[in-house]
Amino acid sequence: MAPPSLRLTALESVSVRVPCSDLRNHRSKRNGYYCSYCSSIIIIIIVQGDSWRRRRLLGTVITSNLDVFIRRFNEIQYWVVTEIVSTTNLTKRMSLVKKFIKLAAFCKEYQNLNAFFAIVMGLSNTAVSRLSLTWDKLPSKFRKLFTEYEALIDPSRNHRAYRMSVGKLQPPVIPFMPLLLKDMTFAHEGNKTSLDGLVNFEKMHMMAQTMRTVRFCRSRHLVLDPPSPKNENEIRNYIRCFRTIDNQRVLNSMSQKVEPRRS
Repeated sequence: MAPPSLRLTALESVSVRVPCSDLRNHRSKRNGYYCSYCSSIIIIIIVQGDSWRRRRLLGTVITSNLDVFIRRFNEIQYWVVTEIVSTTNLTKRMSLVKKFIKLAAFCKEYQNLNAFFAIVMGLSNTAVSRLSLTWDKLPSKFRKLFTEYEALIDPSRNHRAYRMSVGKLQPPVIPFMPLLLKDMTFAHEGNKTSLDGLVNFEKMHMMAQTMRTVRFCRSRHLVLDPPSPKNENEIRNYIRCFRTIDNQRVLNSMSQKVEPRRS
């Protein structure tokens, strides 16, 4: 990999020519594809952790859709951080931050909340949030917008802000999958399946609530505007091969190099 100072980052080279809406369309299509195959039974089996039964009933190819969906969340998050801390030029770095906030806005507008969370969490990563020169250079409009987005992903009170927001939406919705899995895991591991030889219907009700949320989000097909034909292959190939660094220590070091700590 060439040093950041010797190259234009991949996102810059693509997004200079491509609208954020096209990037959002391709990102949402891929998220929507994997989400559409994350059926209730797959989620239940994965939460229960029965890998043998998972293979026997569904096969590794089918269940891997949820695995890939979750892995892509982490990839998007670290892609955001990697691209920003790899950009040594202050103006270009600020432009990247602005583009990611725009991309988050598009994802929110089209209810791809999984990608929205990943992008905002990437921008909130300590390697990015410490870049005071970059954030100071960002127009106040975008700083205000990002503050609103941070409030929406705030985990306090069991993600109350997010839950209230998503409760007002109409399908199709690509939900924040890690939270759904957390809810299922909490219901499964925190409650016994049977009590005194009887089915624990309270536990079944808690798990069914989460499953109803999943089914509601998927009850309508995702329809997006067609992308520009001249950009389609380039964006598709780019999104398939995100350049990410997921080592926080390395990211922090890169962040220190582009903006050394002030004495």
